Amino acid sequence: MELSPDFFEYTSGRWLYNESLRLLERKLVFNVGELKKIAAKCLRQPASEVKEFSKLAEGGFNRVFQITMKDGSQVLARLPYPSTKPYRLPTASEAATLDLVRATGVPAPKVLYYSPDAQTLWGPSL
Repeated sequence: MELSPDFFEYTSGRWLYNESLRLLERKLVFNVGELKKIAAKCLRQPASEVKEFSKLAEGGFNRVFQITMKDGSQVLARLPYPSTKPYRLPTASEAATLDLVRATGVPAPKVLYYSPDAQTLWGPSL
């Protein structure tokens, strides 16, 4: 599976001032193989079943990737940029909030895995 050249780069906007610094803050280099393993494990499948791994969206604080398995099942992985701090509390809070919202009956994404540990991939993921 070949990744596009801009996979780790921010490509959704421009800055008039300090553009090189803003782009560097949003450069997100991580262990793609490890994220594939985590995504596959969440779906109780081996990492070899990953069919497609693509950048779906990016914003001011996170980048979202879509991981598609050979059977058609999909998961989303949202990774904060290295410049997004503090790591631990926002990630845990967002995961808990989504679980709470789902418990009230409001449709919300199901969190299959999250890590507030800065050593997972490169930093926390949801």
